[in-house]
Amino acid sequence: STRFTKYSNRGQRIKDKFWYVRLSPNHKMFHYGDCDEKFVPTLEDLPNKLAVVDIKALLTGKECPHMKDGRNRKTPHQLAFSLTLDSVDVTSLDFVAPEEEVYNYWTDGINALLG
Repeated sequence: STRFTKYSNRGQRIKDKFWYVRLSPNHKMFHYGDCDEKFVPTLEDLPNKLAVVDIKALLTGKECPHMKDGRNRKTPHQLAFSLTLDSVDVTSLDFVAPEEEVYNYWTDGINALLG
């Protein structure tokens, strides 16, 4: 589980806004939702769910929807990744990892889940 800084659809960081994502113990569902900088939410605190089977693909770097604009040079696109979904409501979940180690944990883990 990790707290991520929120970014706009254009890849711009949203000041003092965070969201939290964690994998369920059975590895079948991601739970996510908004949080503040200090709070570590439980699964029950996170209102949104994404089934692993609903993930179409893992995109990284400049392939991510929130990095395609390319206008914001400050956003570290090498730490960006997105989950594209088979959903009408949400087409992707877009992440920017706080550091390379977190990026590697998440992308390696998601690749393992997707097989």
